[in-house]
Amino acid sequence: MKSATLFVVSCVLMFFVLHNTKVEAKKECAPELVYLASGKCDPDAQKSAAQCVSEIKDTCYPRCQCRNQDNGHSCTCFHT
Repeated sequence: MKSATLFVVSCVLMFFVLHNTKVEAKKECAPELVYLASGKCDPDAQKSAAQCVSEIKDTCYPRCQCRNQDNGHSCTCFHT
């Protein structure tokens, strides 16, 4: 009976310890993000990259390239 009580108490304590810990997951980012938008890219390469960064609104992807398409533009963004 003593060992059964000890086992139950151990299980309850383990339950409290395991469920009381807080684990924060890091935000996982894909290596590349392609975003299609309407309108055209800015003719200046730096401004067009900044245009794409502001359009996607994701801090994971600070570097972008803008390319004009027939029906708008595509932003290809990379994370560091």
